[in-house]
Amino acid sequence: MTTSINYSYNSLNDYMFPTEGELVKTSFVLTTPFSDFKYYKFETLFSEYIPIFSNNTFKFSSRLKYASGYGGKELPFFKRYFEGGSTSVRGFDFNSLGSKYTSDNSPKGGEVSIVSTAGVSGTMEKFGIDNANMRFVTFVDTGILAEKASNLDLTELRASTGLGINWLTPVGPIGVYYAFPVIKKSTDTVENFSFSLGAKF
Repeated sequence: MTTSINYSYNSLNDYMFPTEGELVKTSFVLTTPFSDFKYYKFETLFSEYIPIFSNNTFKFSSRLKYASGYGGKELPFFKRYFEGGSTSVRGFDFNSLGSKYTSDNSPKGGEVSIVSTAGVSGTMEKFGIDNANMRFVTFVDTGILAEKASNLDLTELRASTGLGINWLTPVGPIGVYYAFPVIKKSTDTVENFSFSLGAKF
């Protein structure tokens, strides 16, 4: 059983392709002391959209996620955070960031996740495509994932840059991206092309 506190503020002028406004979401979740799993989670997101030259939009977004066990309990594995891929740091393989198990090199996940992105979006008219449901995007993603909050190490930061297209199709929004890492380690798994459902700038 859990209890939660949530806060949300939204001044965006459009749901799919906003060009102005702010979005703030914050939540705190705590399991009761009588639960089988004892943990808490704090998550916050901030996004800002600013109109810039030639009908383009600049976006900055950052999110912090922190979770931990309490009462002598560890954070359950299925509540850990995983990062990498089209919904976080593009240019890296899905859920590939952070510490790995030595046995099979699979990701361990972590208690702390910090991901930020900055980029520019605009219509496709400048490329000769007249489709109000499509937008080009350019971006720089950064992110860090720590297995334990006490082990947060800025040298583990990863970053990438790239471009893509967000398209509101009849079956829903999709995003197609090409990105390449600019801060990485030799052990990282690179995934230049990525695809996401439910994508929006």
